[in-house]
Formats: sequence, C-alpha cells, structure tokens
Amino acid sequence: MADIRAVIGRLQPELQAAFLDAVNDIRSTAQLSVITRALEEGRIEDALTALRLSEQFFAPLDDALRAAYLEGGRDALIGLPAISDPFQLATLWSALTHEIRGQKPGCGTDQET
Repeated sequence: MADIRAVIGRLQPELQAAFLDAVNDIRSTAQLSVITRALEEGRIEDALTALRLSEQFFAPLDDALRAAYLEGGRDALIGLPAISDPFQLATLWSALTHEIRGQKPGCGTDQET
C-alpha cells in the first residue's frame, strides 16, 4: 500500500498541472459574458456551447491520468510474488472448482439432475 501511495504522491503534481492547463485553456477561449448570461437565464445548453469544449482541452489531463494508471498498475504487478509454475495454479484452481461443484448440487454442469 505504501508503494501505491508513493506513486500517487509522485504523479499528483503532474495531474494537477494537466487539469489546471485544461481549465485555463477553456477560460481563455470562452466568452465569459455569453456564458454568464446563459447561466443566469437557465440556458445551460447555450452556456456549454459558448464554452466551446472539445477533447483537445482535456487531452493533457487524459494523458496524465493514463500515465498514472499504467505506472500504478506496473508498480502493483512488480510487488506481486512470482508464480514458479502458472500451469500448476490453473490445475489447482480447476480441482478446487470441481470440488465445490461436487459439494453443492446444481452449481455445476457435472451434476446429474
């Protein structure tokens, strides 16, 4: 858990910067008076149209979130113990599921009706 918190701590400033960049881009292209008037009059669709939102505004944030997700996943996998024989694990899992099905009638396809 401490490793995951360390990853989050390293990436948090990058995510914040990407979000603020996206918001600043929106603010610089938006027509504030049109948006304000539309919101005051309850015309939400007009306000959203005046914002001229597009995917490009949030692309840096999307990229930062994707990088955080991938780095966190990679770090989590590195912390897992190695499986010496993954096929042995599959065999054990199969035996366990067959045993459970045998103990609970109607749970498996091997049971007679």
